[in-house]
Amino acid sequence: MHLDDIDWDMLWKEKQKMHNFTSNPVSQEKRWDQMASWYRFWSEHDEYPPKLLQRIQMDREWSVLDIGCGTGTISIAAAMRTKRVTALDVSTEMLNILKEDAERRYLGNIRYLHQTWESVKIGIDIKPHDIVVASRAISRTGDLCESLQKINQAAREYAYITAWSGEEGDFPQNLLKAIGRSYTNTADDIYVYNILHKIGIRPNVEQLECRNPIYYKDHEHALQSYQMLLNLTPEETVCARTYLKENLVRRRDGRYETPETRTWWSLFWWKKQS
Repeated sequence: MHLDDIDWDMLWKEKQKMHNFTSNPVSQEKRWDQMASWYRFWSEHDEYPPKLLQRIQMDREWSVLDIGCGTGTISIAAAMRTKRVTALDVSTEMLNILKEDAERRYLGNIRYLHQTWESVKIGIDIKPHDIVVASRAISRTGDLCESLQKINQAAREYAYITAWSGEEGDFPQNLLKAIGRSYTNTADDIYVYNILHKIGIRPNVEQLECRNPIYYKDHEHALQSYQMLLNLTPEETVCARTYLKENLVRRRDGRYETPETRTWWSLFWWKKQS
């Protein structure tokens, strides 16, 4: 078999079926709505957003499309540095948090679009933007090839995509084992690179190594976080509580954190050819 014979898009679709959260019965939109209030807490000390923003080329006269904008860390920063921003997300609650933040900052140049990227039609729902950013937003897409082609179609100047790289540490893997679930690695970057290559895009690639410590008030606060993240059953909750009590690290200030706080992301970016 030659490398060109590998169907990376098909392999991606197969891997999505094995993902740790595919058994979650809650719809995609409802699940993200439920997670919205936790999202800012989870990201409070994350090194990832500033590291990504340092690498995105922006211009005062440009427009930015932020795919899967969440609570708007990238959208807010882009709105301060460019002419206009389109913030797209499947979650109404995420967009509401972003709107409130933008209003507090008197930012009136953000358009909010409640839609999935898969359903967007370029030229109808969204016109091409100078910059397209898909920040940690492609990991659950069903058809990765189509999503990447659409990102390229939507960008006039530059496109930026980040994807999970590497493997989870021992703490999350062992937590899943403790509650009786199997672990499936979700590294996305190998698929992204090879599909981009197959569709004729030769991206620049950079690794972002980031610390993201999350500080919990107590064990129950941590348990609530994982209940939301993993949609735990009552039986799994009992096992998770025990695991967290045994493995969370107590800080000097009395709060708790996980023993591993480092994550790796691959940044793919390219300049559109004229």
